[in-house]
Amino acid sequence: MCFLGGRVPPPLYVICLKTIIKLLRNGLEKCDEDEARRASKDLFRKTGIRVANDVMLTAFHGNFWTEISTIFSYLKLPAVICDWSPPILEQIKVHQTAKQILITNPPRTLRAEDVLAMVGNSASVDFEGELFWRSQPFENRLKQTFENEHESWLSSSQNVIRIMHCAYEKIPKYLSKDYQAEGLLELHLGMVNISIDELAKLLQKLPSLILLRSYKMVKALYYLHSQDWKNGKLLKKYQLQNLDADFSYVACCTLTVDRMLPMDALQLATELCPEAIHVRVRFDCSTHHGILEPLVGLKKLKHLSAVCVTNGELSLLDFTDIEPVLQQHGEQLRFLELKVIDAVDIHKIINSCPKLETLVLSGNDYVTPKCSNQCSSSVVSKLRKLKILFFAEGGDVVSKNYVPSCFWYSTLLPSSGLNNGWQNELRGVNGRQKSYVCNCANKNNNNDDNNNVSGNNVVCQISTLITTA
Repeated sequence: MCFLGGRVPPPLYVICLKTIIKLLRNGLEKCDEDEARRASKDLFRKTGIRVANDVMLTAFHGNFWTEISTIFSYLKLPAVICDWSPPILEQIKVHQTAKQILITNPPRTLRAEDVLAMVGNSASVDFEGELFWRSQPFENRLKQTFENEHESWLSSSQNVIRIMHCAYEKIPKYLSKDYQAEGLLELHLGMVNISIDELAKLLQKLPSLILLRSYKMVKALYYLHSQDWKNGKLLKKYQLQNLDADFSYVACCTLTVDRMLPMDALQLATELCPEAIHVRVRFDCSTHHGILEPLVGLKKLKHLSAVCVTNGELSLLDFTDIEPVLQQHGEQLRFLELKVIDAVDIHKIINSCPKLETLVLSGNDYVTPKCSNQCSSSVVSKLRKLKILFFAEGGDVVSKNYVPSCFWYSTLLPSSGLNNGWQNELRGVNGRQKSYVCNCANKNNNNDDNNNVSGNNVVCQISTLITTA
């Protein structure tokens, strides 16, 4: 750290010492004296990047990040966290070693030329954190979320789910050393404000993009190609693996109706991006039936998020619009998020999506057909892969908040209660009420009322239990 001229903040000094000592102890504890002498030099050489990376992550989760964040732009790290600052970004670009960049304190408005100027040799640029924190320990980030007293229970709970899902998400193969690709492969814009024109420029200037996270993405594609599409011209194919679309007028909230996403925009997007795996759709109470129908034609859909942004009115689009997508892609779905959706049928989710790893249900209205004992026993092992479950009761918009009892059997029943060798993989549960997450002592369910059963009659074994009361 000599470039600081001896002005190292004391907290950083302590972190450096603790991190190095820990790494040396772990690396040499099994070596004899002669081996230790030979190994120590090699260990210093090989773990230099790891030491710097651990120090950076520890500092970032501490309360003195602003004091030392500039330091890490001078280190040749493969993954860097830095503030949005032209001098810092230029320094990182000069090194040409940072493959992943997490931008903190982004600008209010982003231009395409700003992104293009900072990319350099990077493969992933993230303004949100969803990409950067994949497969990383999440304890420090959870602690920060719980310590934020200004967030509502729902906002805090949703942040917890995002953090946990991100930690279990695997780093894609296209970011591995074996993947031969040049240019920026991933760009997550988060909540950064960028115009449709500027986003369209990025699509044109970054042909190697595989992931582009922005709810304006589909509209930018429509802006670029709708005229050629309507005139029957040949369309180019993108290698993008995600589609993010916002049909909501409430979220866009402008004075002109023409700012809403056209009804046929998703149809065009699926033709331009046939390899899409991740789909996020946001809509409102005025969005008509049929907008999700093009998703049936995709071949590799694994992540689906459907969120209604409502101002208190019931949406026209309901679970009947989502059901065909589940019937077509349910067998391969790994992530399903449904928020403020009317007439959600839990039975169809359980039976259609056996490989779900993350399930988020919030503010929905459920159709609740009666479940027999046979129903509960037949679905008990349907969601065997589920790792993360979020369930929140509805608000003023919905009229029925309960779910059938088989939902709790299929998600929360422990492996010890089964005879078929199935192991419950659930790692985290987050619910509005503690009764939803098995806060009970009664292990025998003799309740015949199958229409209004919460989690208090099912006992589960979960390594990360999060309740919000």
